[in-house]
Amino acid sequence: MQHWPQIRSTCNGVRAVRMVIVFLMLIGATAAMAEDWPTWRHDPLRSGVTSEVVKPPLEQVWSFRSRQSRVAPEPPVPNSEKYPWVTWYTLPISAAGDSVFFNSGADGRTVCLDAATGKVRWEFYAGAAMNRVPTFSKGKVYVGSDDGRVYCLDARTGKVVWQYRAAPADRWMVSYGKPVSVWPVRTDVLIDNGVAYFGAGVFPHDGTFMFALHAETGTVIWRDGIQSETKLRSSMSPAGHLLATKKMLCVPKDNWGYHLGSWTMVFFERESGKAGIISPDPEEWPEWPNIMFTFWPVYGVRKDGIRYFGDRAVTLDEKDKKKSTPVWSKPVAGRMVDCDSVLSRRNGQPIFFRYDPDLATVAYAGGIIYHTAFTGGLTSGIYARDPKDGKVLWSADVAERANQIIVANGRVFAATRQGTIYCFAPKGKAKVSGEVKEPVDADPFKGGKSFAAAADAILKKSGVSAGYAV
Repeated sequence: MQHWPQIRSTCNGVRAVRMVIVFLMLIGATAAMAEDWPTWRHDPLRSGVTSEVVKPPLEQVWSFRSRQSRVAPEPPVPNSEKYPWVTWYTLPISAAGDSVFFNSGADGRTVCLDAATGKVRWEFYAGAAMNRVPTFSKGKVYVGSDDGRVYCLDARTGKVVWQYRAAPADRWMVSYGKPVSVWPVRTDVLIDNGVAYFGAGVFPHDGTFMFALHAETGTVIWRDGIQSETKLRSSMSPAGHLLATKKMLCVPKDNWGYHLGSWTMVFFERESGKAGIISPDPEEWPEWPNIMFTFWPVYGVRKDGIRYFGDRAVTLDEKDKKKSTPVWSKPVAGRMVDCDSVLSRRNGQPIFFRYDPDLATVAYAGGIIYHTAFTGGLTSGIYARDPKDGKVLWSADVAERANQIIVANGRVFAATRQGTIYCFAPKGKAKVSGEVKEPVDADPFKGGKSFAAAADAILKKSGVSAGYAV
């Protein structure tokens, strides 16, 4: 009898351990169901498709107003936009776990926000603009800068893990009113299978290059300058977001982007870095070799044989891959759904969005189509639709022009041209934390008269009355 209490205690302990294990397994399963949006349009093939389920109706949980949002101009009417001045203020976004990341072309930084509150966790400053979506992979964030370097940052702290200077020399120039390297990194850094791909350079006569680096260490796998170092030197000025099939790397070029009518796409073998076209597998790119407009992978999103453009959907003609059949069409009255900008074309006319960051205004998330639509002014809407018939399930207006939408870890995030990020979540499922405004230091030099005196002295001694000071 004396041993029964001990036996009972042991049994209770085993039972408790089992309950804890089951609980942890449930937590793990729940966490596993959540999905990140780690790069532009979600993945290397730029599908814009995620299994993440965020069921409407939604409510706004928070908004983040960056410093540049206070001085951002009103976007002009589409078809009249010129880069990059009207797009300096947008915030290219990605999300992983409990964090949201954005880059800023206006002040050359990468920022990490708390996905639950919108508050800043850390920020990293490069030497010049950061134009593309930050890429998250295995606890690190990868970004390229106009200073000619690629940076690998610790996703938790923002500290530099490694950096690589893509620029072959430390030469600078003034581009669109700002100092930049002669070899800026104006592509994103695409990470796939442990390899980091990116491009550098603007002017072929100075050299433009593609790189593949080990993502963990930053060591070079290959560097290809064939587009600038041979008679084909006029062929490449890499800018925009890269696209990767299993064997091929597709590189858009400044300033026509993904529109291929002008042959502005350059293709490379991923393994060797040699220039050349490798036909993708049918499951990767069913419409190949039709690479124009409607069936280019970055135009809208494709799921189960249907391509969605937000307010309409089409299916591919099985016999003629250059034809499509409408599935449904339900335009938003008085508003435009912008899928065209990723191609840098609209209605046959060029629009220059290379610094935008190549709009991504449609996403397919767990059986729901999310998209944005805007008027000629500032107001735009965020919409959720049933992919079967296009029925609007939910919508909300924001007082700015939303130009990017991502869905990750139970939330929908929308970024605007004016430098604001909005976060939405299912009603009652997340704590509403309101608006976060980045503080602005009205007197960064703290009334430093010595700085003003030094500037006056330099001007008098040099005799220069116009230009740029660094």
